Amino acid sequence: DRDWSSDVCSSDLDQFGGALALGRSFDKVDIELQYSYVSPDTLGGGTLDFTNVFLNLHRVFYRDARVSPFLKLGLGWVDPHYSSASPLFGDHVSNLTLAYGAGVLATLARNESRGTALALRGEIYGLISSTTEPPYADHLNDTIAGIGLQYHWGAPVAAPAPAAPPPVGDSDGDGVNDNLDKCPGTPVGTAVDAN
Repeated sequence: DRDWSSDVCSSDLDQFGGALALGRSFDKVDIELQYSYVSPDTLGGGTLDFTNVFLNLHRVFYRDARVSPFLKLGLGWVDPHYSSASPLFGDHVSNLTLAYGAGVLATLARNESRGTALALRGEIYGLISSTTEPPYADHLNDTIAGIGLQYHWGAPVAAPAPAAPPPVGDSDGDGVNDNLDKCPGTPVGTAVDAN
């Protein structure tokens, strides 16, 4: 929640919002680009529309388990805009912002042959802005709790290749493999045909 010094701006900013992220998974780390939006009401009238873009790094533990906890660290841009009904319309306090927290991924379904998985993602994290700016002379501090779905797709797990059959030998050395040789034990140097 924002702790602004101006009464015209202070409000109960608890509000539902939405987020969409696209990322890449590695062995122990996920990297994602996340866009989110929330629009709480202000006491001064109108709304305060937050548009956020973050680059997040997740350190994932026990990735192959059904439940995988993770730590979150992100850096992004928070851009609040007041609606025209607000006395502060036109003011901007956009800031570079740090995100930090933790969460958990609970696998709901997995298809190894297709390389896909669906997980329930829950997380809680804090935001703190990098600088202070007028007219508020304070930092943006916020706490966000999120729940959503995370879909993973990637290279399917290939089925193991069948083992190569053992090579067929020629035990009597007549030039005909044992599986075709109708005269095993032919003396060396004897003329033979294909059988």
